[in-house]
Amino acid sequence: MGTGGAMGTGGGGIIGVDEGKGELALDGDGIGSGRRSSEAKLGFRDVGLRLRSSEVVGGEGTGEGEGGSKSIGKEEGRAASMGDDAMRLTRLWFSNLTSLKELDLSEISFNGPFLDEFSSLKNLEHLDLSGMTLKGQIPHVIRNLCKLKILNLWGNNFYGDLQEFLSGSSNCSDNWGCSILESLGNFSSLKSLDLSSNLMNGSINPQSLGQLSQLVDLDLSWNSWEGVLTESHFINLTRLEAFQIGRDRAATNSSLIFDVAHDWVPPFKLHTVRIENTRVGPAFPVWLQSQTQLVDVQLKNTGISGIIPDEWLLKISSQIESLYLPKNNISGKLLFPFKFPKLTEMDLHHNQFEGTLELFPTNAPLLHYLDLYDNHLTGSIPPSICKMQFMEVFSLGNNQLSGELPLSWSLCGDISVVDVGNNNLSGNIPSSVGV
Repeated sequence: MGTGGAMGTGGGGIIGVDEGKGELALDGDGIGSGRRSSEAKLGFRDVGLRLRSSEVVGGEGTGEGEGGSKSIGKEEGRAASMGDDAMRLTRLWFSNLTSLKELDLSEISFNGPFLDEFSSLKNLEHLDLSGMTLKGQIPHVIRNLCKLKILNLWGNNFYGDLQEFLSGSSNCSDNWGCSILESLGNFSSLKSLDLSSNLMNGSINPQSLGQLSQLVDLDLSWNSWEGVLTESHFINLTRLEAFQIGRDRAATNSSLIFDVAHDWVPPFKLHTVRIENTRVGPAFPVWLQSQTQLVDVQLKNTGISGIIPDEWLLKISSQIESLYLPKNNISGKLLFPFKFPKLTEMDLHHNQFEGTLELFPTNAPLLHYLDLYDNHLTGSIPPSICKMQFMEVFSLGNNQLSGELPLSWSLCGDISVVDVGNNNLSGNIPSSVGV
């Protein structure tokens, strides 16, 4: 193909090649448009390909999307659908993009078999196939992308177990021609792995997970895992900073169990931990108390009981932004004795907290979401809640609160959602509520 040549898709949407710039550009205006989309650009050196969800490859018409990116298709925001002509062009692109480092196809509706041409992307470091509703087992060609650092498969319908995916056969080899699987394992460079919101099942093999020694971010949440997680699963994950895992059904938390020694201290320091529908309790885990750099904590339906250790709360109080511990059996009083200068969200609903509720605006000045539904709180609703400048949502329903709603409700200007049902409140609703 000569300089500035073009190949038509047969339905509006062309490929223009400028050999001087080394770029391959998708244009949705038809032959002769001469315009290139900044979001659908392929560079044969160190650039990547991104196709946003508002683009329809080979569609009709164009529009301006968010950030000025070109949108190709009849309806902005509509999921993309690749036609036969566009599919042939896509295969042509991939078979020649041996230097591509980043590929983002997130939230594009992709029909048909997964492209074997992906195996030619030997230098790919970042692959995002999230939200594409792909089905079946994770395509084997992904195992041959030996330089991957970021792999995002969130929001598909992939099934199978983790061991089969991580330990399958691979064409990765070292300088001596030996299979890397024999030494370092597939994905030895992977720093971020997101398999959340799929249909993955089975147990999680510690040897397979242990291959990923460079992992910083691991998200295995919202699948159908089962079995037991022990210290051996994490022994090599010394760089881990964000860990998320859980099952997609809340009916039971006994199918996936977090079972470690009482005094186990993890080899990592997390800033994010989210564990859902997984048995972690009954005691408040000592390993979690060793994590003092946490910013985001979520342990939902994990079977934890007892009191939240004050010493741990004090250690994380200066940086914690989100604290979610709902659907457990945690008890004690909500005194909030420490300052939480960055806390914005707290959810402790469906626990066993008791006593009166005391809120000091200066202790959590940024708090905007508070859910204490279904506990055993008594006393009255503190008027200080209306002095919390950023409060938008609070739920105190299904407790044993009494008295009247604060008369100073007019000061609660930003509150948009209130739930105080199923209590023992009395009196009239203040006119400042606006009901």
